Amino acid sequence: MAATLTTIDISEYQIDSKMDWPGLIAAGVTSVIIRLSHGHTQDKEAAAHIASAKKYNLPWHGYHFYEGSSGEVEYSASMATQLGLPSTSYLFLDFEDSDIGGDWSAQFYDFRNSWLAKGWKVGLYTGDYNYTHKGFDDDELTADGVYRWIASYSYEPANYDAWQYTSTGGLGSYTSNLDHDYDRTGKLSYVAPAVTTDPFEPPAPIAGSMVGIGFDSSPVGGDRSYGYTTDGKNFYAAITPWGF
Repeated sequence: MAATLTTIDISEYQIDSKMDWPGLIAAGVTSVIIRLSHGHTQDKEAAAHIASAKKYNLPWHGYHFYEGSSGEVEYSASMATQLGLPSTSYLFLDFEDSDIGGDWSAQFYDFRNSWLAKGWKVGLYTGDYNYTHKGFDDDELTADGVYRWIASYSYEPANYDAWQYTSTGGLGSYTSNLDHDYDRTGKLSYVAPAVTTDPFEPPAPIAGSMVGIGFDSSPVGGDRSYGYTTDGKNFYAAITPWGF
């Protein structure tokens, strides 16, 4: 299928002061993934990119480029906390350095378990070849709710949630190359609606309203969890094995 631009991913290689944020939005960008750190170093443009994403009301997510050194799990979590990554956002592990040996899946899960404990949603970024040849189990990752962000420039991957389909071409007045991504599920661009119900004068419950066990039916998705429905049709997760 033809990919549709929904998302860009950026780092210090894209100087924020030179970016055309209104032009990005006009081109169809509805979310942005920002490199927060790599190895044991904070991305130089992370704070500026985050400020711009907030200014233009774009949902933003973070990623850490894994260099294979000791202590990166803790450092990446520290940087995401320091830079204010919301609990509603995804934190991706950029796992693509072919020089990193060992069990890639096990190393990814070290990050995943730490980040989940901090309250973030977790994703994996890698190339399609790595995804299919480095020991990642697609069924396991899907069952664990890992958001699969896969790069492939000449064909559509067999398994993905977000697809990085090209790394060339600018947007708006920004003419340097940008990574273009297609968020197939829409979860990266989803913004939870504001709660407008007066807690002191709540509306009368309708048939089907309840608090209990169910499967989240919002675009956020989720496994079986404790939550609520106000109409007997749409179920909203509140407490899951990974926290609120």
